[in-house]
Amino acid sequence: MIIDKDTGELLESLEGISEEIPDAMLHAKRWLLWKEVPHPVVGKKPRKVPFYISGFTRKSTDTEEDLFELATFEHASEAILNSPEPYAGLGFALGPDGTGNYWQGIDFDEISKHAHLQVLWNDLPGYVESSPNGDGVHAISYGKEFKSIGSSKEDGIEAYSTGRFFTVTGAAHRCESFTDLTDFVEQVLRPYEARRAKNFNQIISHGEHSLSPAQVADIRSALTRIRSDDYDTWVQFGLALKKHGEDGRSLWMEWSQSSDVYDPAEARNKWETFPIDTKNEIDYRHILKEAQGLGWVNPKSNINQAMVHDPVYDEPIGNRFFSGNFDYIEYTVDGFIGTGVTVIAGAAGVGKTSAVVPIAAIVAGLWKVPNINIVLRRKVIYVTEDPGQLRRIVKGMMMSAENVAPASEFDEWFHVIPANRRKPEQLAKSIEFWRERYSYEAEANQNHYMIDPLIIFDTSNATIDLDNENDNAEIGRAIGSIKKTLNGGSMWLIAHLAKAITRTSAPDELSPRGGGAWVGDAHGVAFLVKDEDIPDKRFFVLGKKRFEAAFNEMEMDTITGNETVSTPWGEIQDIVYRFGIPQPLFGDDSMEARKAEVSARNKNMDDSMRLIRVLDYIKREWKQAMDEGLYSFLGVSTNKIYEEIGGKKTYLLEALAELTDAQKVEINVQGEHKNATKYYRPAGEK
Repeated sequence: MIIDKDTGELLESLEGISEEIPDAMLHAKRWLLWKEVPHPVVGKKPRKVPFYISGFTRKSTDTEEDLFELATFEHASEAILNSPEPYAGLGFALGPDGTGNYWQGIDFDEISKHAHLQVLWNDLPGYVESSPNGDGVHAISYGKEFKSIGSSKEDGIEAYSTGRFFTVTGAAHRCESFTDLTDFVEQVLRPYEARRAKNFNQIISHGEHSLSPAQVADIRSALTRIRSDDYDTWVQFGLALKKHGEDGRSLWMEWSQSSDVYDPAEARNKWETFPIDTKNEIDYRHILKEAQGLGWVNPKSNINQAMVHDPVYDEPIGNRFFSGNFDYIEYTVDGFIGTGVTVIAGAAGVGKTSAVVPIAAIVAGLWKVPNINIVLRRKVIYVTEDPGQLRRIVKGMMMSAENVAPASEFDEWFHVIPANRRKPEQLAKSIEFWRERYSYEAEANQNHYMIDPLIIFDTSNATIDLDNENDNAEIGRAIGSIKKTLNGGSMWLIAHLAKAITRTSAPDELSPRGGGAWVGDAHGVAFLVKDEDIPDKRFFVLGKKRFEAAFNEMEMDTITGNETVSTPWGEIQDIVYRFGIPQPLFGDDSMEARKAEVSARNKNMDDSMRLIRVLDYIKREWKQAMDEGLYSFLGVSTNKIYEEIGGKKTYLLEALAELTDAQKVEINVQGEHKNATKYYRPAGEK
């Protein structure tokens, strides 16, 4: 169905919309549907979200899969009228069509506010029509690729030849010819984009864009004096820090978290709305002044030297700290692992990768496992020293487990990157790049929440270049750099344990190899361990955490299989794969009951074997004595049997008593006192 935006009524046809649209556009397989959805940031205009005629949201652009899903005008019109879902209208995808040419578009927005657009729009080439809000125009044409001009409230101009779609209203102004828009973009519009850069460079030329490390430290110190609960102050400080680029953004995002109502998606989106101050009316010094008015003392001032205490660190957070609501928890594995930096440590050979990869697949929504719930599906960036092992594990899951996604979906949601040891500051840039590329906006039922990817370093030693892995200060700086760049995102650092442990190991034995900062500076710590009583299973055991977990352990049931492959040199190889199937363990009772059952089974098996070995030894010793003519041989003493069989002496005495009761052996006692030596011989032998 399609809804009239002005009246809210359902439309039964698209009559008239195609009359002025050029035939080349109507027959091109470039059409989409679109909906208008509320923006997650209050006060911002609604977003236009594109959909394929299949009903799925358009996620990627200009790929083979994307081109396959696009439709002709006829099919898109039929789909929008027959769909049970309400759509706002039709859209046209810009970008390459596979012939070497590109569908192009120019968007003039808020013409009523920009005098230059009121002149320029009359010269627009191509097919020109009004935009849905009536205060803008779109021009669509066909030609060469050109560098995009992104949106700017400064001039209201946008131009694209890739990666975008335009809404289509059919409210045409003209279509004189399908003229290549490239010349108009480069000769007429590009100078307006250059003016934006000039205004930005004016800020840099004043020496107020970059912040020195000392200035960053002063601002961070000042911000601790002021909470971000007040909306006007929150916005004002954002404006003050906008001109200071990424340093300013990091400081503002970090400070924003001091609010009881902090929303990372809202903060990220709000930052993008702040204009850059080109008149030098406000900068970081505004924050220092506000903080000083509340008692903060600049560390550089003489007053600070005379102070006995530092109010930044000595004073409480604020008078309204406990008036706020409960903080929400964002999980990576719901009820078990939260966001932030989590260190997962295990001994060499315990199977860390075989356990972590399946759980990461669950986080990515690629494997449905009972009792493990993933609310926020995340893309996974897996940095590994052995990509081949990951492929074996995933292929094994596809062959041996149920409800595992196909390879094509793994390729979309699970990205493997070879490990390369780099300094923390270099890795921070990669993390920032991965977050920008692989974060995505959730659907309307999750309020269009921005979901960060899960980044995994397997192992931390193969990825993070440290001069000394035992230097807590160096480890702390590395984790601090990662935490700052993650900004609330999710990372798992896979580490080696200092020594082999089991589930029954003492708490102080549970520590990753290297300095204690791995535990102290991370948001959470988990351990992959084995149980000496259950050799075919592994267990994920939570250590440090910052919330009350729904369960503290996951049992990993190990699955092993094999597959034959042909080598380039003509050999047939048998390739073994191994992966774990995770299941939460709730409470101690079921866990202890299971251990008791296994322990009892093992003891029964040991008891039976002990009986067989004891009886066999007594028979052999008796036979040897008789063969040698030692007819006065009394039998085998208890101590002699114990030396041969070993184990707990209590178990041995129980076995001898059971053999005696069953008349398998006889006892010959020398002496009458209670500690007299007992000799055992086969029953019936004299």
